[in-house]
Amino acid sequence: NDGIFFSRGFILARLHRLEEAITDYDQANKLNPKNVVVYLERGRSYIEMGNLLAALANFNEAINLDSKDAEAYAYRAGIYCQQRKYSEALADYDIAVQLDPQLSWAYFNRGQVYASLGKKDLASDDFIHAFTLNPSLIKVFEKTISSDSDKNLSEMKNALEEKFDVFRSVFTDKPQNAEAYVNRGSARADRGDREGALVDYDEAIKLDAKFAPAYNNRGNLYLHRGEWALAISEYNKAIELDPRLSEAFNNRGVSHEELGEWEQAGSDFNQAININPNYTHAYLNRGTFYINQELWGDAITDLNKVLSLEPHLAAAFLQRGLVYFYQKKLNLAKGDLNKAVEMNPKYRYAYYYRAIINTQMGDLESAISDYIEVIELGERSTSSDEMDGFGPSVDGHFPLGLIYLQKQNWRAAIIEFSQAICKKQSDPVIYLYRGVSHFGNGDVDLAIVDFTECIELDPKKAIGYYNRGQAFIHQKEWQKAIADFNAAIELEPTLPDTYANRGIAYAGIKDWESALSDYDKAIELNPKAAQTFVNRGVALAQLGKHDEALADYNLAIMLDNQNSNAYLNRGTAYMRQNLIDLATADFDDAIEIDPNNVVAYVYRGNVSLEQTKTELAIDFYSKAIELDIKNNTPYTARGYVYYLQGKWELAIDDFNTAINNYPDDVEAHSRRGFVYFALNNLNEALLSFRQSIKTDSTNILANIGLGITLNALGRTNEAIKILNNLILKDKRFLDLSWIEKTNSLRPEMAVEVKKILKSIAKVI
Repeated sequence: NDGIFFSRGFILARLHRLEEAITDYDQANKLNPKNVVVYLERGRSYIEMGNLLAALANFNEAINLDSKDAEAYAYRAGIYCQQRKYSEALADYDIAVQLDPQLSWAYFNRGQVYASLGKKDLASDDFIHAFTLNPSLIKVFEKTISSDSDKNLSEMKNALEEKFDVFRSVFTDKPQNAEAYVNRGSARADRGDREGALVDYDEAIKLDAKFAPAYNNRGNLYLHRGEWALAISEYNKAIELDPRLSEAFNNRGVSHEELGEWEQAGSDFNQAININPNYTHAYLNRGTFYINQELWGDAITDLNKVLSLEPHLAAAFLQRGLVYFYQKKLNLAKGDLNKAVEMNPKYRYAYYYRAIINTQMGDLESAISDYIEVIELGERSTSSDEMDGFGPSVDGHFPLGLIYLQKQNWRAAIIEFSQAICKKQSDPVIYLYRGVSHFGNGDVDLAIVDFTECIELDPKKAIGYYNRGQAFIHQKEWQKAIADFNAAIELEPTLPDTYANRGIAYAGIKDWESALSDYDKAIELNPKAAQTFVNRGVALAQLGKHDEALADYNLAIMLDNQNSNAYLNRGTAYMRQNLIDLATADFDDAIEIDPNNVVAYVYRGNVSLEQTKTELAIDFYSKAIELDIKNNTPYTARGYVYYLQGKWELAIDDFNTAINNYPDDVEAHSRRGFVYFALNNLNEALLSFRQSIKTDSTNILANIGLGITLNALGRTNEAIKILNNLILKDKRFLDLSWIEKTNSLRPEMAVEVKKILKSIAKVI
């Protein structure tokens, strides 16, 4: 396989049998053309052979395959150096060290480029950084100096000589002076050993209590810990000892900014820049300060200055991009964030804020990609991130969950919110949104669990009660819903949706007066909520105020002519007035607006049945069933049509399905009872009528059915008792002609029932 050829090639290359090595690398590449390491090692072999163009082609391909491979950029930079393309080389070294801040030889080689270009300060910084990461490079440097004829590089030896003497002492067991301790402390801090660094700074101060850098660096440790007051105390001492120490002013400014002491922070950044007019990070920090003060023009000026000093500094592009973002210049903002990512492909904050910008621009797919990048990069900031003035972490999971929620990708949203909860278990908002996602996914019980957790974490959060109330409505737990909406209203009494939903809960317990009162309040708070007018119309209709109900449906349609529920209810109102054509038009409109509205097809079927168009009614009911096979209503309606047609088996099948879907379907039970009665299956009829009455003891047809079935079974006394109770409740039974007019029974069945009732009535 490719691994065997690569391994042998690697060994051959180390034995300087380069042509054989390249042959093996070629074979490995043929077997696996996406192996980045093969390109890197083959490129190195070509360098040793002096074939720079072939080497460059290999490093280019490696970068194409993996744009985050730091070594590929560093190797390509080496080729550019040999071609004297120093700008390209510096750009690649910049990317390499941003991708891998521990890549010591990249700093070292970049230092050589700076030295060759006469940029001694930048070269010195790079060499010291390289030596800190890898002290063995000191000897490499001395060897390079002694053998290199480059005048600028040779001059670096003198510039660094004193630093070398100090630097070497960093790695001895017992530093001999305060500066050596400070340097070793800096090296330890760079490696993450901050406790060791603190010990060294303390020792430095013991040796020389007037050595300002020791106080400054010790202040940096406190700054990193978030102990701002202690840090300021250290910087004060450093400045007292050395009023020209620009780093101390800059760092003290950062500490004052963290404490919200804006005036002192601004003064310190100004002083740092006065002392050193080319102090990049002082401009960067002052730019952040101006952003916090919303002084956008001043911020842009400072960040432009930073980029003039360090054109490849990702942090400056990020900060300037944020200024444009705050100014709502989203295209400019995204352009700068793109540059920040280009400069540092591992820059979490750049991806994070670019995701926010992409979201605002409506490019949700790009935002998703950026948040995934934030997550994959680990969410913990690097030291370079902290230098940019941001907090220690960013969360990609929560905002990614919000995007999935917006896209109604419920499962993906739940996964992201769950990950966010793992990192931040006490945040009620995350539980709230995960609850919303569970609700959207149809997991109402899990939604209630999350809403409850949100409420327990923050009992003053009205939206937690509101959402749990909605979940209880979905479960038809009306009293629990009302209790939650009461709590939400007590906390925030001006939210119209809370009153509107409490009205729905009151409607659920048929407390129409309370429902009407809540709908009135909701409309008072939001007179443009079309659905609330629809709901109020339903309440008014239940209270017998049909004209007012119709007026509300009309208002709802005026407010939102795409509200299918408004047309449905107005159509029902027209049906009540026997305005069949108007009702038909409204139901058709409802279906046109929402072709998936099951209730609209049921109502349209009802109209067709009213017009005795039974086959058309069956078509509409069948369409409703196709849309929602778990909905009992269309099965009950279609079963009734089959009953009217005398298609007994089809009718019983539909009633059975309706009952399986909803065991408390009163109409399905009672109508199935009449089918069984027609088939002379009196025992099954008896069971069906009793089940209907068990659910709703006031159901007239179920009671009639039970009475006539008992009579048919010879249990006349029981039948008389039931029908007598009906007569006491409804005087219509004294005049039985209305039964022939009802649409609930087949005509011959209505006649038969009338005869039976008349016969029993004589006994009564």
